[in-house]
Amino acid sequence: MNIVMPNRHFKDLRELKVYATSLMQVIANPQQFQTHAGLNTEHFNPSEPFLLLFPETPFPREYVPSRNEAKATARSLAAMLKKIHPASRIAYSLNEKTLFNSKMTVARHPVHSNTGYFIRDGKYSATPKIIRSLGDNLTMTSFAAHAAGPDEVEVLRLQGASTMAWGRRAAKYKKTDNPFANEVFSSGHQVEHRVCLDWFHQTPPDQNLITAISAHGLDAKTIGKLAGERSAVVINDPAAFGFQLAFEGNAIKLYPNQTENAQEIDRLLTEQKLKIHLVD
Repeated sequence: MNIVMPNRHFKDLRELKVYATSLMQVIANPQQFQTHAGLNTEHFNPSEPFLLLFPETPFPREYVPSRNEAKATARSLAAMLKKIHPASRIAYSLNEKTLFNSKMTVARHPVHSNTGYFIRDGKYSATPKIIRSLGDNLTMTSFAAHAAGPDEVEVLRLQGASTMAWGRRAAKYKKTDNPFANEVFSSGHQVEHRVCLDWFHQTPPDQNLITAISAHGLDAKTIGKLAGERSAVVINDPAAFGFQLAFEGNAIKLYPNQTENAQEIDRLLTEQKLKIHLVD
């Protein structure tokens, strides 16, 4: 199995969709391409599955599209995978807006959600992030200020609505045994997708499970416990701590053309039958 981790941010969903489609075309037809965005395709095998793992919210903070737009993009990406490379998957997270009725007022308020999207061939799942980070709080404040304009009271009202909506979503998903997207690939690898601090959300240990994390500012040194409960943890976090790989409770930073810890990384990846590709 292959995990591809782009070191890239996008201005909007359309740009991400164009990039993902182009990359999947390369994966499906590697002989037609020598390189793509720094990706060496020489050893690509299109019969193998690929996970395209993006970092957390790889967009400008002020970019918060509607949930309808987000779902339309997810459907389009799912249709693309079904047509171009059905064995592969795409994972990312997105700040999106929706309407929320607090039941305290008649009005429905626009609210912010950081939602993890996992794209399959012909379908997708959307899982709201459970554990709010400082970055989420900043985005929530920015979102409320943009939506409310100069009315400070309305800014506070919208911040409160977003906080309440987040809490209700989190409470709902915490009640499930495992709220995260979970997929068995054609290679036999079982992978779950989490967004940043959601690695804290406890689920039963599973030494056959790979946890793929879209992150922003997540220090892999703190995830030793999760790494000890999984066959592997793979993190795409180029904005802060970079690409990271955790096995057996130990975290290793990954770099293009890596020489440090190269033998150890090769051994671990070979044992797990994994290939990691870092791309621009």
